[in-house]
Amino acid sequence: MKKLIYKNINIRDSINFRKWTRKNYAVFNSLKKVIKISSIIIGYSLVSKPVISQVITDTIVIGQSVDLDEVTIESTRVPLIYSEVARVVTIITADDIEQSPVNGVSDLLNYSINVDVRQRGLNDVQSDVSIRGGSFEQTLILLNGIMVNDPQTGHHNMDLPISLNDIEKIEILEGPGSRIFGPNAFSGAINIITKTETKNKFGLDASAGSYGSYNTSVSGNINSGKFNNYLSVSKKASNGHIHNTDFTFANIFYNGNVKSNFGDLDYQAGYTEKAFGANNFYGSKSYPDQFERTKTYFTSLKYKATTNSIRYNQNLYYKLHKDYFTIIREKPEIWTNNHLTAIYGLGGSININNKIGISSLGYEFRQENILSNVLGESMIDSIEVKGEPGFYYYREGQRNYISLYAEHFYEYERFTISGGILANYNNHFNLSTSPGIDISYRISNGMKLYGTWNRSIRLPTYTELYYDIGDQKGNPDLLPERAETIEIGTKYSNRFIHSHLSLFKRRGYDLIDWVNPDNDIIWETMNLTKINSYGLGLFLKIKPTIIFDDSFPVKKITVSYSYIKQDKPGDELRSRYVMDYLKHKGTIGLDHVIYKNIGASWRIMAQDRAGTYTAFYTLQEKKYEPFITIDGKLSWKFKRISFFIETLNIMGIKYYDFGNIQMPGRSFQIGLKLNFTSEQHSN
Repeated sequence: MKKLIYKNINIRDSINFRKWTRKNYAVFNSLKKVIKISSIIIGYSLVSKPVISQVITDTIVIGQSVDLDEVTIESTRVPLIYSEVARVVTIITADDIEQSPVNGVSDLLNYSINVDVRQRGLNDVQSDVSIRGGSFEQTLILLNGIMVNDPQTGHHNMDLPISLNDIEKIEILEGPGSRIFGPNAFSGAINIITKTETKNKFGLDASAGSYGSYNTSVSGNINSGKFNNYLSVSKKASNGHIHNTDFTFANIFYNGNVKSNFGDLDYQAGYTEKAFGANNFYGSKSYPDQFERTKTYFTSLKYKATTNSIRYNQNLYYKLHKDYFTIIREKPEIWTNNHLTAIYGLGGSININNKIGISSLGYEFRQENILSNVLGESMIDSIEVKGEPGFYYYREGQRNYISLYAEHFYEYERFTISGGILANYNNHFNLSTSPGIDISYRISNGMKLYGTWNRSIRLPTYTELYYDIGDQKGNPDLLPERAETIEIGTKYSNRFIHSHLSLFKRRGYDLIDWVNPDNDIIWETMNLTKINSYGLGLFLKIKPTIIFDDSFPVKKITVSYSYIKQDKPGDELRSRYVMDYLKHKGTIGLDHVIYKNIGASWRIMAQDRAGTYTAFYTLQEKKYEPFITIDGKLSWKFKRISFFIETLNIMGIKYYDFGNIQMPGRSFQIGLKLNFTSEQHSN
């Protein structure tokens, strides 16, 4: 086992790190990477090379911004940087967010390789996010390491109580993560990590643009010794780009943490409310005036303690989500759905640093409840919907599951091996297991080969099980989805270039989809016997200033391409989601300086989607047409003030993420940001 060598470092004054983030709930920290160094290290024990240390910790504590591309550690062999992980992981930093021409989290994710974001409008109105050709139900969404997937439907997974300005970084894990996070990390996981400032800070952001849109955000941080508080409030609205696409969103988010000799406490709480016209979201051309309103309450409490060789984590969380949907906005009495889901969760883990590597044990208990007028089993007595006089819940559901996992990491010379298994018991779907193993071999400085095998599962949502209205019919006898994924790849990284090539094959069993087997008007859910998915991903990032100097105008260039192919189980099956996957996706990004403090960012994206949809007005089956969009952002920074002008879809291309829901054309946004930071801050 190779030990970390400290050169000219006072161990007492060294800084504890866990890679990717300052938070103990980063995706890669969830995967148990353990390090102690005096500069930041990017780590992930299940997928990267950990280094044995005297103190096991999982937080990043730094007083200044660090360029993750340039961060290394000193080992007895070669420098390790974040591209050394044995899985494909994308990190979107706060700097990436600030530079990108985006209106919401969904726009930001859309630039990432192998991520498919199907939007029903801009500004995070409603987005379905999938990874590597999986469905939107198969991607796990986490907020600061807490699972927020909604058991009613994956359409609500992105109902998050945060704005872009609250995000410190986003970690995207491609490929199965069930052995780490439990069910539903079927084809990937996305962990959104919010800011934790070490200074007293105040920020104000405001913008306005096309379609009568505006976006405002106020945030502040107060640090007093070992007690830190972050609070943000934001609101955005628009008149809509076509009839009945207006929206209003409001968020409030708080994060506080306390450090003591007995351990660290971290508390977060948030609330978000969305109200939006849902033109053709779920119905035919006969119902263009659909309307939806959602409310989300979210809170969690975490405790962390460390010793010389043991780290202990415990978390408790709660999420409440309310969904109101009506087919005719002004006549809710004709057809309205009301759903209320409540999630309770409790989890913990212990990591032990020993002579033969790093061992991890953990558990999670989760209860998912629903009240609804259409989903679940019939209730004996109905319950009136709070805040909606005259509407009642007639159905209910509850399911519990407990997950137990064990992991171990071992390193031998140029090899790293990490493997483990997660066992999950659900009171409706019985026992399932998700084993896996990741192996990597370092060929040379900066170059690594890796291979992985993992099994994953995904539980049906209440909508898939019970929905039975109009032309949609659920199936209460659905089985959980299962898959086995094999992946191989290579990575090469240094301070100038980061690149990777990945190849994978996923064998899916009992995959769930809404299908139309007899070309009937009824769409019903069923378990498809088997679907094989094949894919590749190619990513390249170049930082020219490393070769030249900081005066060079081009700061960053990124290029990515992904390809997915899936075997259709039969020509007679018309698929609504599973077979409508993103076949080809390519992106190009360019960030450059124009003059002094004036800069520009450009994003080009090309998409070619497999699958078809039935056009409302002709009732003909149409293929999704490939398209290319170009987005741009011009920004100017001066001390505490910055201005920006951005244009999305500069060419005004007509395209569809979902059939019959046309996306907006060219849109403009102009805004400013004010940031005030105190000179004194606590370490």
